[in-house]
Amino acid sequence: MTIPNQGYNNDQTTSFDKALTDLDAKIDDPGSGTFRSGLDINHGSSDEFSLG
Repeated sequence: MTIPNQGYNNDQTTSFDKALTDLDAKIDDPGSGTFRSGLDINHGSSDEFSLG
């Protein structure tokens, strides 16, 4: 998007309400949170993990 000059429209050319509404329509519902994804954290070391 181009604007005619610096400070045009008090630098308010982005409609965040519209952008966030459009983004919300593209994101799936988060679900219940009860599904285990398979990422298993190894508690023996803080820098180790395995995908299982």
